[in-house]
Amino acid sequence: MSVPDTRDWAAWIDRMPGPDNDNPTLHVTGICTFPTEGWTARLVPVDGQDPDEDDFHLRLVTWPPADPAADVLTDVEVAYAGSAGTAATSISIEMVAETLPVGDVF
Repeated sequence: MSVPDTRDWAAWIDRMPGPDNDNPTLHVTGICTFPTEGWTARLVPVDGQDPDEDDFHLRLVTWPPADPAADVLTDVEVAYAGSAGTAATSISIEMVAETLPVGDVF
């Protein structure tokens, strides 16, 4: 697993009225920069979290290219959309140095 440079992180909870408003959706997006083409990355929830905790934890998981790749800096967008309980006010991402505040969308 490689530790990429990252930037442009954002996090928000969609609290728009609708059938799922009892379990609003958390959205997290960012950009990872890798030294070659062909890398993939995704955000996954860390197991064993307390649903009432106000800091939601994600892990940035990366995979190198399967085949030889060009040595060119490559940006890969990563996104997470899923449940974070109702208490999340911040996001911590393993392998990312900053903690993200969570905004609301109504």
